[in-house]
Amino acid sequence: MITTTNITQARKEIESLFAKKKKVIVLGNTIEFNRQILENKKVDKLILDLEQGHDKLYQRDSGLNHILIKIAKENKTELAVNLEQITKQKSKKQKAKIISRLIQNITLSKKAKYPIKIISTKNNYDIKSLLLTLGLSTDLIKKSI
Repeated sequence: MITTTNITQARKEIESLFAKKKKVIVLGNTIEFNRQILENKKVDKLILDLEQGHDKLYQRDSGLNHILIKIAKENKTELAVNLEQITKQKSKKQKAKIISRLIQNITLSKKAKYPIKIISTKNNYDIKSLLLTLGLSTDLIKKSI
């Protein structure tokens, strides 16, 4: 898994992992970083970081927008969200921010009809009920887990 925030460093690591025929998984950062990563067809999975970013008035900075999800769909790159980011937070305000960013990503996923994979150590039933509560359709829930 590539965790660097420098795009040139990330590209070098992507090339080396792709040459070794290993799965290329990148931890997301800003929208600009995520776009450059998603445009690379050698990336298998992008894990969105919901903790970082600065929210605007009417839009959350969730690391994803309608253009990025369209690029991911064209390049067949999996988008993933780690639900452990919610449980490890101590502040209720930070948990609320992360959940609101997750809701925005779910709405984008529904519009594009492209599933966002869920990474969690919790029970699948708990994850399904959370995603259903947040507004994801049952068809996309089956593809997400």
